[in-house]
Amino acid sequence: RLAPLLHRLAPLLHRLAPLLHRLAPLLHRLAPLLHCLAPLLHCLAPLLHCLAPLLHCLAPLLHRRVKINFLYLTQQL
Repeated sequence: RLAPLLHRLAPLLHRLAPLLHRLAPLLHRLAPLLHCLAPLLHCLAPLLHCLAPLLHCLAPLLHRRVKINFLYLTQQL
């Protein structure tokens, strides 16, 4: 069942691979920091839950901007 979806994602993943490769060391360095932040994020969860409807309203606006930025990034690779 996943095959068609994976097939569609393949070109995107292929384009993202070099970027992810470059990000790997950074993510590796960020891991301890994220580990420290986990309890904080846990506290923030209820707040984020309250904000969800607001974010839901803003999503279409953000989506347009992200789409533009994403297109720009993919053209740079």
